[in-house]
Amino acid sequence: MKLSHRTQYIILNLVVTGFFTFLAVFAHILISNKQAFEVERQLKTLLDDFALTTLEKVQDSTEKLRSISTIVALSNELNYAKFENYIQQYYDDSQGLRIIEWQPIISGADRETFESNVRDNSFPNFYLWEPDQNGVPIPAKKREVHVPVLYMVSTKTTTNTTGLDLAWSDERIGSKWRARDQGKSQLSRLFNIILAQDAKAAPIGYAITLPVFNGGIVPSDSESRQRQIKGFLAGVYSLEDSLRQELYKLTSLGLHIKITDVDSAEPVFVSSTVSESNNTPNLVFDKKTISILGRQWQITMSITENYVNQVRSINWLFTPYFLLIFCLLLLFLIRKLYKNNQELTEVKTNLQQTLLEVKKSEQHFAELSRHDALTCLLNRRTFYEKIEDELSRSHRYQEDLCLLMVDIDDFKKINDTYGHPVGDIVLTKLADTFRELSRENDILCRIGGEEFALLLINTSEQDSIIIAERLCDAVAKTTIQIDIPNQPLNLTISIGLTLCQQEDNITSIMSRADKALYKAKNKGKNQVHVL
Repeated sequence: MKLSHRTQYIILNLVVTGFFTFLAVFAHILISNKQAFEVERQLKTLLDDFALTTLEKVQDSTEKLRSISTIVALSNELNYAKFENYIQQYYDDSQGLRIIEWQPIISGADRETFESNVRDNSFPNFYLWEPDQNGVPIPAKKREVHVPVLYMVSTKTTTNTTGLDLAWSDERIGSKWRARDQGKSQLSRLFNIILAQDAKAAPIGYAITLPVFNGGIVPSDSESRQRQIKGFLAGVYSLEDSLRQELYKLTSLGLHIKITDVDSAEPVFVSSTVSESNNTPNLVFDKKTISILGRQWQITMSITENYVNQVRSINWLFTPYFLLIFCLLLLFLIRKLYKNNQELTEVKTNLQQTLLEVKKSEQHFAELSRHDALTCLLNRRTFYEKIEDELSRSHRYQEDLCLLMVDIDDFKKINDTYGHPVGDIVLTKLADTFRELSRENDILCRIGGEEFALLLINTSEQDSIIIAERLCDAVAKTTIQIDIPNQPLNLTISIGLTLCQQEDNITSIMSRADKALYKAKNKGKNQVHVL
């Protein structure tokens, strides 16, 4: 039933309204997803940049310590004044340096002599000490080897670790022996920095230890390194101080950074945002592990609500409303145009219907032009288009492609004996037989007269021979009834088969298949010849 103009108008309005409502919702989702993607990309970039900066800071600090260690190694009469002077030449406030220490190696037997000489020449109150379980300084225990802090320069006036026997800590002394045996710089685990014997605050930091050998040259073998070790130069750095600018940039955005040593659960460095109120971390965004001087640090970035509020765009809110307003304007224009052009719309509808029918007719005639009128198989022109595409695909993907040229044996005799109408029946019957036995992807056509072609897609030569012989057998068993009583017509076919070669084109493969067909005819017909 044809709808009235008013009904059509109402339906059009509903469709337009529904479409723009969907578009508004879709735009909201699309913008939100795009925004989430951009935020994730930005966060990954920030995390990667922070990790790279952390790595560069430690490497730069190591290089500066190496320069100082060379001078210390070559100094025959090292004292505190010289040591402090060396440090001042290379000190950089942006490195987060808290302490640089010279740590000689003292045997347990020489401890008392060593302490006495230091008290007489440098520090009257000097003695070897270590912290107890509560962090309270106590005299260092007797050991076979001591590695005390002899000279130290601190960037903080309250810091004083002079006399601290680092052999008290298995972790610290272990890293020093590794540095000695390998002849390389060693990075400690994260630890709470002991700033002085009575210090209450213990910021989280790390130490870089460089072995210092006599003459400033690292011996080539481990045994020589153990014999020629002079001591250790160690730099103690505060994580927060060395990464202050980078941490401020991230925390001002509302992001938290946590740094942990992969091999040690404690201590954990956690940055604090500019304003901690209502900014507790609520989502771990990503983690990244970096390798530094034989150790691995894991950097975790967390997102706070403050960061989410900063990056949230108002586009997602206004865009849907813009679309809905545009929808209302469009509906108004549709109403005005619809009323003024009802008759024109009806004419247009009729014209569209006519054009549609013409298009269908064109498609029908185009389809007819691609097929043989008698057998309804593809014609020669269409077959040439198909074989060109399949040759290209076979060359590109290295797939097998076989061409069968099929000819009805003694077809001229059938036409001369029974007439062309019977010949047409034969062609139609054989076309049906070929169509039943061919596969869905195979390309079958009538080349002309009694000659057919079958293109076997992605089929090996051996399988193609089986298919060709099956066609010969099927045709030989086919009986065609004609008007002459008791004289059914029996037929045979000859087939030339060839496998597509890499260098083949249409002309070469068709020519080779024709030659194969010619040989099948000469050898007695009703057979398959492969060339």
